[in-house]
Formats: sequence, structure tokens, C-alpha cells
Amino acid sequence: MILRPSTIELDPELALAWHSALNHPLTQTIGGTTARQFYFIRQVVQSGLINGEKCLILGSDSAQLTALNAALKENGLENYTSLLSTELLKKDDMTSLFEAKLAALRSTKISASHVVDHHREKLERILVRLTRGYQALRSPVFGDWDWAQTTGNYLQKPPEARKEILSLGLTTEGFAFTFEEYTVLSQLVQDAYPLFQHTGTLNHPLQALHPQIFVAKKADAAAQFSREKLQAYALRLDSMGQKVSAKMEEYGRLLRQHFEQHTQQLLSKTEQLLDHIREKKQEYGPRFLDAKLGKAGWYSTLSTPKPAIEAYKKILLEYESLKKHFEALHWFSFPWPGKDKLKAVARIVETTTHFETSLQNWQHGVGKFIREELLRLNSKSVLTELAPKVQLQFLEESMDNLLAELNTSGLLAEPLENKMLTILKRKQYLAQIQLKLEQLQRDLVDFNRFYPWQRFWLSQSAQHQNLLKALANVREKNWLAVFQAWYLHQVLLVAKTMDIPTQALPLEEYYALWTQFKARIPAQIAAIWQERGMSLLKNSNKYTSRLGFGAKRATKERVGLEEYAEVFPVLLLQTEGKEHELLDLTPASVFDWVILLDVPNPEKTSYLALGKRKLLVLSKPASAMPEFPQTSIAASSQQRSTSGNDMFWSEIQRSIRPYFEPSRLVQDLAVAGLTLPLAIKSAEKNDGGVVLLKDGFLAETEVTDFAWEYQQRQLLLQQRWNTLEIWSASCWEDIDAESRKIAAQIIRGDKK
Repeated sequence: MILRPSTIELDPELALAWHSALNHPLTQTIGGTTARQFYFIRQVVQSGLINGEKCLILGSDSAQLTALNAALKENGLENYTSLLSTELLKKDDMTSLFEAKLAALRSTKISASHVVDHHREKLERILVRLTRGYQALRSPVFGDWDWAQTTGNYLQKPPEARKEILSLGLTTEGFAFTFEEYTVLSQLVQDAYPLFQHTGTLNHPLQALHPQIFVAKKADAAAQFSREKLQAYALRLDSMGQKVSAKMEEYGRLLRQHFEQHTQQLLSKTEQLLDHIREKKQEYGPRFLDAKLGKAGWYSTLSTPKPAIEAYKKILLEYESLKKHFEALHWFSFPWPGKDKLKAVARIVETTTHFETSLQNWQHGVGKFIREELLRLNSKSVLTELAPKVQLQFLEESMDNLLAELNTSGLLAEPLENKMLTILKRKQYLAQIQLKLEQLQRDLVDFNRFYPWQRFWLSQSAQHQNLLKALANVREKNWLAVFQAWYLHQVLLVAKTMDIPTQALPLEEYYALWTQFKARIPAQIAAIWQERGMSLLKNSNKYTSRLGFGAKRATKERVGLEEYAEVFPVLLLQTEGKEHELLDLTPASVFDWVILLDVPNPEKTSYLALGKRKLLVLSKPASAMPEFPQTSIAASSQQRSTSGNDMFWSEIQRSIRPYFEPSRLVQDLAVAGLTLPLAIKSAEKNDGGVVLLKDGFLAETEVTDFAWEYQQRQLLLQQRWNTLEIWSASCWEDIDAESRKIAAQIIRGDKK
């Protein structure tokens, strides 16, 4: 963006046109009186001259060009302008004027004091600072809203809603923070809240139903589908549960029979073994209990030792048979001694008697053992000899198939997955699902109320759902206000920069430097163009010889427009039906500015190519070149904010009202040619008072002239109206605190 201090005072409309002309290759200004048009052209020409720029002004009306030329001369530019009439061109007086100007320059010395301006650099630094602050305030921040308008819309939300933005718990991730998104999400929140009111919760039990029930089916069909499916699967789950119970009961019965059968067999074997030992003891005597193979002491005295040895071996075989039978069952752990410790019959009697006691004790607790077996029952833990009878693997497959069918039925939102290892756990899981389906059947009484909300909810993206979840958890029931307050607060956080002013502006310092700059303008322009003319003389021998300054005078040549503009940098020329031959011979972009003053059909002229920047000054709007910016310079064109059309002022008035009598508050005060949104009359009722300035500026246009801003403050002061800044950035942080501070300043002023 190009910045230059204005050379004359510019009101907001003229400042906007000047800014547009500086920053666009072609600008069109519309409207304004002839005097106002000439005033603006003077600004362009004077600024161009002090920056070493040449201007070509073309007009279709010779009288208008003559008047403009006179106006420029009246304002100290008579040495730089040249009105080239048709008669002047025909007489070839251009060359004579050119020669006379060069001759005058040759005898003129440049004053070095006029070339250097030590204040302009500081002036431009303050200009940059003020411009950055103003641009930060007036540039669009959110859609077409500038900083203060965005702040005003934020402050317009109820205080309760603004307090909820911290408890909302939303992150900024995924939000674009554009006005378009704001509009879409505001409509979303508006649509969502009435629907949510019918359910009152985000955790309604009917959320367990499959999303396609709500998305793909109408309400009546969805309700009927849900009712039929829930009832059917609840019945099937109940039936499956009964089958499982029956199967477990059957297995428990078979298991008890199995235990009783083998217990009886083991006890019978134990009794037979002990009876056999008692018989042999009677037959062979008490020493038989001490019998050990390999030692002849106990049977050497027998008349028939061989049958005794055989009896001993048979007892060992019966003992091993009992042991193997029991160990194959894996009922409980029993310490059977090894063969090397069982060579004495007495030890067999002792072990068998101990086992008989342990088995009988275990038999008393077999019911508990059966219950434990049922707890861990599955197709892998079932007793092998009972497996064909109970067919548990088929039962498990039936349960898995039922769950798979339920998952594909489109009834439930979450898939069911059986990770249970035992039949009992599977049965309990199915029972839980059955209870869930039965509860959903009862919850269907709310289906018609829940259906619209769930259908709406499922149509939203994850980001939108997160937003609605956050809003559902806040205390404030005005969802739209809470959301908009949060969103605008985030926009302001992003837009807030160091350029947003929060303290007094250096307008007085700027104006003091600008006044000095303005006073030096004539001398600065004179020094620049004297130097340009002398450079022309030094660097071109043809001008020296042509003007007779050399030893031998050459024949005069007709001077070109490019050369002529070096000594007359502001040329005024009337356009005619046919184009000027002189202009046709002029190279493109010779002039820094080409200004067309009410030239018909400007888009068809080739003269625009002669300038780096083009300015069309039009009395009436034109539609031939709509691609280029048009700015109105009519004095009444600015749309200033008022207390009625600006949310910021509405909120300031609401906040400051409690501190003053109603009669002291003045809305839309008309004074010094301005309309000021809010003022507070003096307590002494002697006219005047305090005018509140939003962020320290009066203008509402895209740009302003800071010299004009200062002068308007002085005009207000002359009419007994002091100015007091109210900072929108401070109001955003705490409008009540800012209003108290402003009120305190005004009240202190009243006491003085």
C-alpha cells in the first residue's frame, strides 16, 4: 500500500478517492461540484510535483480546462502548468515557451535549503503509525464487519451468554472462522435447539437404535420396524436363554450321575482291596502285613509259600488299578506313594484307608464341585465322555449365529461381540442384550419425539455434533447467543493486533509536522523541478545548441511532449474529435498521471496508455469501465455510523446510561457538519459537553486524512464540545469497566 501525506486537507470522501488513486492503476471519481473536483485534482497535481511526477490533464471542455488551469495557478502552481490550446499548437509556440523556460532555468541557482526537508521523514513515520491503526480498525475483520462492528456484535450478546464461552469447552480446531461459516453454524444452532428441547438430553436410550432407522426411513416406518425387530429378537434371545439353561441343567445332571457312578466304583474297589488284605492276613498270619518281595523271612516258614507270594502280587495289581482309575478322573489331588515305598502290605492298607476317607469327604462336597464345573463349562471344558450327549459346540455356534444375525439386522447402532469363554457368561451376555431390547421396546413410547432430533443429529458432521454437545452442557439455554458470543470472541482473538489503538492518538503531533510540511511545499516543488531542468540542460547538447547557447546555432526543431513536460510537468490539453498528432508521437507511460476530466468514452481513448496511473474525474457515474474502482467525492456520500445502525454504539449507550441523567445523553448529535453517534451534555447546561469518539477517529470510510481529523476536533472544541476516546478493544475485554472509566472522566470534568 502506497502512503503519502496529503498536501491539502481532505475530508473522508476525498481521502478515500486519493487513497484509491495511489493504489490502483486506474481510479474513477464520481460526482462533486466543479470546485470540489478542482480541489481534488489540485491534491493529485501538488502531490505529484513534490514527488517529481508529471501530470497530463485532458478535458473535452476548453472552458473547464481554462478554469482548472487558473485554479492551479491561483494556488502557487503557475510555474509548472501549461495549457496547450489548439491555436498554441498550430503556431508552434510550444518550442518558444520551452526555450524561454530553459533560458530562465539556466540563470537560476538552486537553494540547497529547499531540497532537504528534515521533518518529512518523521511526518511519514507518524503517518504510517496512524494509517496502520486506522486500517486495523476499518479493514474487514469478519465478512463486511470491521473491528468495532465485530466487537459491537459480540457485546450485543447477553452478558450471561458471554460468561458461558469459557465453560463451553470447545477447541478452535476445525473452525474456519469466516462469516459464511458463522452464518451456517448459527442456522444449525437455531434449528437444533427446538428439536433438542423435545428430548432434553444427548443420551436418550433410543440412540442405541441403528442410524439408518432414522436416516433412511420415515417416522412411521421407522417406528414399526423398530417395534417388530425388537420384539422378535427379544423373544429369540429369551428362547436361546432357556435352551442354554436347559442344556446346563442337563449337563449338571449327567455330571452328577458321572460322579456317583465312578465314586461307587472307586469305593467298591477300595473295599475289595481292603477285604482281600484282611483275608490273606487271616490266612498267612499277621506277618503278612510286613511282607516285602525279595526278603524270604516272612514266607520261608510257610508250608506253602508260593500261594502267599501270588496273593501279595495280586494285591499290588489291585492297588495300581485303583490308583489309575482315580487319577484318570482328575477329581482332586491325592498323594499316592510310589512303588518303591509300597513293598510292605501294611503301607498299602494305610494308603487305601486314607484314600477311602478322602473320597468319602469329597463325595459330601460334590455339589459344589458340580457348580464350579458349570461355571467354567464350555465346549472345551466339557467331559469327553459327556460331550456327545450335550453337544455344547452346537449350542455355542447357535448363540454366535444369533448375535451375527442381530448385528446385520440394522436394529442396533453398536455391533454385538461375544468375547465370553464360558456357557454361563454367554448366557448372561444374551440376557443383558435381551433386557436392553426389552427396555428399548418400552422406550419406544418416546420415538415420535426423539425421531426428529436423531434424524437431524445424524445428518451433522462430527464437528457440528461436537458443537451441539458443548452447547447442551452449558447452563444458559440461549444456545444461539452462547455460540455467537464464543465464535465472535474467537474471531476477535485472531484479529487483535498491536495496531488496534488503545491509547491517545498522535494527531496533534502529526498536524504540527504536517503544517510545517505544507508550508515548505512551494519551496520543495521549486527545488525539485529547477534541479530537473538543470539536469536536462547538462545532459543534452541538442537543447544547448538549439537554444543558441553553443558556438553555432542550429536550426530549430519542434519540441516533443516528453521533453516539454520536463520543464512544464503539468500539461492541460483539450481532446478533440481526432486525436492529437503530438500525443500519437509520445511514448507510453511518459506521464506519472493521466487525468481525464469528463472525457466522453474514456475507455476508447488511447491517451490512457501515456500514464502510469490514470484518474477519471466524472461528473456522473459511468458504466463503461466497471472493473476499475469508483469512488464518490460528493460531500454527503459518506455513510456514517449512528447510534441506531451501529451495534457498538448501542451497547456503549446501554452501558453508560446508568451514570447520567437521561436528558444529558444526546444521540446523533449534529455539529460542525458532522453527525456524532453519542455525546453527553455539560452538567452546567451551558451548551457543549463531551463527544465520544470510537477509537479516536471521526471518519467511517476506508481511509481518512489525519490533518482533517485533527481540524474537526478543533472545530468541535470551538463549539464547546470536548472529545473523549472510547476504545473498542478495551470494551471487548470488559465493557462495564471501560464505561465506568469514561463516566468517571466526564464526571471529573463536570466538577472542574
